[in-house]
Amino acid sequence: MNLVEWYSEERTATALGVSTRTVRRMAQDGTLRRAWRPVKGRKPEAAYHPEDVEKAAQTMRRPTPVEDTQPPRPEPTQAIATRPGIPEVLERFGEIMQRGKQTPPLWLTIEAASEYSGLSQALIHRLVISGQLAAIGDAAIKVRRTDLDQLDLAILAAAAPLDRLRGRSAGLAPAQKNLLLEPSKKKKSM
Repeated sequence: MNLVEWYSEERTATALGVSTRTVRRMAQDGTLRRAWRPVKGRKPEAAYHPEDVEKAAQTMRRPTPVEDTQPPRPEPTQAIATRPGIPEVLERFGEIMQRGKQTPPLWLTIEAASEYSGLSQALIHRLVISGQLAAIGDAAIKVRRTDLDQLDLAILAAAAPLDRLRGRSAGLAPAQKNLLLEPSKKKKSM
């Protein structure tokens, strides 16, 4: 057979449905016979025997479409709880949700009380030392949450050092600052 009738590398790859690199590998392992066809003015090109290409095409596996083997989905009207394990998961989820709704503990550490009330830890500590806020000595100093809820502005004014508040607003509105600085004086209307 004349080399002119042999397939080029690209034509062989197309006939087999593979890449040109795979065609070269098949030639190296002996599946396809390869010869070098001379080309005028260029280096020789690879040519593959047509019978080997046809034989390889018949023996190669072609991709087959995959059939849908999954069972049909349940109808939307069917209850999900019929699957095994679902009731236990739902019960556990309910328990977790109930835990999230629990109220904070009755006794709070100074740090937790600061987060709960928005007051500084130093102010809460001063209120405890001055006796204006009841506390117990557990592993840490703890205050009752309900006592924090009942703190009023007058107690805070007595516990806050006035010389520090006079210089800056300390996060209070001007009317609140005036109440803290001079609780006995009332504004006179003109």
